[in-house]
Amino acid sequence: MYVISDGTKIAENFTVKDWKEKRIELFNDLRNAVPSENLWNSVFDIYKKRVESRFLNPLDYIINVETDQREKTTKSKMLLDRLDRNKIKNYRNDYHKALTGYIEDYRKKLLRQKELRINFIRKMDKLAVVERAYYFAYGSNLKKDQLQERIEGKKKVRNKPFLIAFHTYYRGFLKGYELVFNKRSIDGTSKANIKKSGNESKVWGVCFEMDNEALELLKEFENGYKTQEVRIKTDDYVIIAETFISHEISNDLPDKNYVQIIIDGAKEMALPDEYISYIIKNAYR
Repeated sequence: MYVISDGTKIAENFTVKDWKEKRIELFNDLRNAVPSENLWNSVFDIYKKRVESRFLNPLDYIINVETDQREKTTKSKMLLDRLDRNKIKNYRNDYHKALTGYIEDYRKKLLRQKELRINFIRKMDKLAVVERAYYFAYGSNLKKDQLQERIEGKKKVRNKPFLIAFHTYYRGFLKGYELVFNKRSIDGTSKANIKKSGNESKVWGVCFEMDNEALELLKEFENGYKTQEVRIKTDDYVIIAETFISHEISNDLPDKNYVQIIIDGAKEMALPDEYISYIIKNAYR
């Protein structure tokens, strides 16, 4: 996995570490009905400066480059000989006007549309090389509070203050698999598991979009499971996600309280009623 240091600058003096701190504030603000205009504008200004440095400053350099022959390098002289400085200025001004208009329109929409704010955090994460992953939950981790508590607990132990347990989630299903309760547990009961099926069966669940480091911490918690890449069909997308599968098989029955957590999570995530009935029937076979 490619990473960059926390001291790497994203725009001017704003560093990767600065972003990791700020994204926590932005993520928490997503829960509010009305976004904090000052908060989002402060970070958006950083994004704007980066765009300007990438797209406008190079043109400014060409326009304003020193014309003294002694200051020119051979390459810059050849470039200027081929370019019409006035045309560059006109192009730069038109380009600046269009780009500025787009940026300010984006800023206004950002404060009105939550989905844009979610995507803005994704965009800035990519600039800072903060990796994300998709995790498909089908068992007790369907319960959002439990999933978050597990990751937050590991987060404190591992001293990962800027990690986000999960950002958003999508209901979906894994085709060609079935839900079973046969994963051996040290408490003498069986836990949820999935296995390939030769029919048109589906395992319903939720794809959580989370920090890649959060998934790594979750793996520490899920003893006896191995991760496997799967294709999850959601209402709008096909998502490549990781899920947990175990080959440590048991014939013991699952604990009733454990099953209830799965059922509660399935209802909370609005999984199909017929699938919830299937969970109950399959657990108490």
